[in-house]
Amino acid sequence: MKNGTVAFDAADVAANRDAASLGYVLFFLPLLSCGNSRLGRFCANQGLLLSLCYLAARVILRSFRWLFLFGFLYDFAVTLVGLAALALGIYMAVQLRKYGRVTQLPYVGKYTLIR
Repeated sequence: MKNGTVAFDAADVAANRDAASLGYVLFFLPLLSCGNSRLGRFCANQGLLLSLCYLAARVILRSFRWLFLFGFLYDFAVTLVGLAALALGIYMAVQLRKYGRVTQLPYVGKYTLIR
């Protein structure tokens, strides 16, 4: 691993790049289309971790909702977190699809939930 990128077999990347890249945004798609691929499982795991981080951020924001003086500030914060998670997923998918670079999520990407 170098600079957040992970090395995979070139044949696996070439064969499953398109389906696996969708896993960063919708984690279950690579499990359905290329479940036997190591790359597909990795990207599905990263997408699941990204989704769980988004849900955790929503729960944390929800628990501090009383701090927001107006409802629109809470809605703005939730929307901002959602857009950031979506942008990160799309960025990682583009890195894989266009450049063939498999990247890990910062901080939580080292954990494995899908084997």
